[in-house]
Amino acid sequence: VGKILTPMFAMLIIILIVIGNMNFHAINQGEMSGVMSALKTGFLEGYNTLDALAAVSFCLIATSSIKTFGFSSKKEYIKIMTVVGIVTTIFFSTLYIGLGALGNKFGIPADVLADPDTNIGTYILSKSSYELFGSFGQVFLGAMTILTCFTTTAGLIVVVSEYFVDTFPRFKYKTYVNIFTLIGFAMSNFGLNTIIKISVPVLRILYPITIVMVAIIILNKFVRLSKSGMAITMILTTVFSGIEVMESVLKVKSINSIMALFIGGDSGFFWINIAVLGIVLSLLLKDKIKGDSFEI
Repeated sequence: VGKILTPMFAMLIIILIVIGNMNFHAINQGEMSGVMSALKTGFLEGYNTLDALAAVSFCLIATSSIKTFGFSSKKEYIKIMTVVGIVTTIFFSTLYIGLGALGNKFGIPADVLADPDTNIGTYILSKSSYELFGSFGQVFLGAMTILTCFTTTAGLIVVVSEYFVDTFPRFKYKTYVNIFTLIGFAMSNFGLNTIIKISVPVLRILYPITIVMVAIIILNKFVRLSKSGMAITMILTTVFSGIEVMESVLKVKSINSIMALFIGGDSGFFWINIAVLGIVLSLLLKDKIKGDSFEI
């Protein structure tokens, strides 16, 4: 997967980005309100990529594989992992920026922009592929989508199956692989918009938890934090991100009015206030510990 499929899908995306940005020159003009909330929209839409959640899962596979390379010291291991992380971040950031530029330059009809049921990202990828490559464009897009999704799906199935084997060893690893493969296949037939509608509330709870957890782990490597404070931070983040999602789904005005008083509260980021408060609490409480070192 990593040696063959990942470079293949990356190359297809690069081809689409380069040729698309060379051929499309329209600049999409959004409403002022849309422009002002671009950061919020981009951040929340980014939840749908599952990047952070997948990264936390995939790092278990990556670190285990890299450890087999035979490093001479922990310092060398950390150095290699840091370089790999920086290079990967730069590369994928470049891809996202390129796709953003492509979306900005590809002309979108006003009626399409006004249709709330249209997934603009899907529309741009589909139409731009067709305009650039003709009827072959759909084959090109299909291949790119299959490769992109397959690499992520394969990694997630491996991680989830390994977790279930360790937690519920009654069934074999292959059994769990088959089960989760069938579940994924069934869900893929729901359609993109349906999957997004179902997953967004769940992701808006899981992402704050993941982001805060990663932030605490990194901070704790450099600063001693209270054990109970970190636990309280995670509990409060979970509770209030759940309340925030409940408010957005059920449209509870009283909750919305209270959240709007805080930074980011009216944009879906009320949990940041809770996380910051929890981290400050972790710095003040007494039972402090520092992140454990690891063995290679």
